[in-house]
Amino acid sequence: LGFWAARPLAEGTPVNGAVLLTGATGFVGGGLLFGLLARSQELGITKIALLIRKRSGYSAEARLRELRANPAFAEVRDLFDSLVVAVEGDTAQKDFGWKDGLGKWPFNEPLQAVLHCAGDVRFDQPLEQAALSLVSASLQVAQLAARWKAKRFIFVSTAFVHAVPSATSVLQERLVELRDFDPMELYRDAMSHGKWAEKAMHELGFPNTYTFTKAIAEHLILQACEAEGLEGNIVRPSIVGPAWAAPSPGWAGDKPSTIVAGGGLLGKR
Repeated sequence: LGFWAARPLAEGTPVNGAVLLTGATGFVGGGLLFGLLARSQELGITKIALLIRKRSGYSAEARLRELRANPAFAEVRDLFDSLVVAVEGDTAQKDFGWKDGLGKWPFNEPLQAVLHCAGDVRFDQPLEQAALSLVSASLQVAQLAARWKAKRFIFVSTAFVHAVPSATSVLQERLVELRDFDPMELYRDAMSHGKWAEKAMHELGFPNTYTFTKAIAEHLILQACEAEGLEGNIVRPSIVGPAWAAPSPGWAGDKPSTIVAGGGLLGKR
């Protein structure tokens, strides 16, 4: 935990309550979970609920136990045991697959922030499938955040929403221009036949359905947050490689998808 102890928190409002995190069983989500646990006292985190889908016959509770046993969480296991709980649900299903709808936040600690990290990271999905997994699911999680009275919603996007980045300037921290294309109309078309949306994707220079639907999702997420009175935030990772320091140098999850310059990272430490 020395890596975190040596770094002051960025300015901002502490959590002072519970956090709901999606995608914690993945690489990026797992790294986020470790960071939340490592700085839970400073952030005032009183509970971390993980939205986990049932998979291959394993319940959310079983997958939570498997996650807890991961060596990456060895340093924070006591915090894991005291703070982390599972909520079974699938972001890709209507109402997360819950028979009784969205219901109420099931814990006593007030929900303050929702971090949405779950999503299918395949670049070659058909447009309709990408829209479902990356736009519909994200909007549903934002709706859940509002229903459960969270204050903040953080959407994990990608730096590659910049379809044609400038070779001479930094990527701007603002919504990507979609020219005359309306993001809601693009989404609706992508969820039907998708011909117009696919044409727009090529005209705007997006190389794949992943980056295109992430760009659409950013627009719609911020619109939804504004409508619901949520503080909406977007985080844009670039190429995801091994960890620099935490949970451990070179950590790349159980099923690493990108081991870019892993040796270089370790060699420079």
